Amino acid sequence: LLDVDPNIHRRLIGMGDSSGGMLWIYLLQWIISNNKPVPQGVILHSPWPNLEYFDNNVTFFTDH
Repeated sequence: LLDVDPNIHRRLIGMGDSSGGMLWIYLLQWIISNNKPVPQGVILHSPWPNLEYFDNNVTFFTDH
């Protein structure tokens, strides 16, 4: 779309629910990391984010 109209992002609003919302999150990450113009807005309804976080430097606390 950017090849056809380089300003299309100014009129584009993305929308996704559930897994479609997660696809938009991944797409936005790709757009930003590749220095592409972001859409005017994105509407996400109950996206399915990956809530797993793995880092050896994080300490987990539990109540006993």
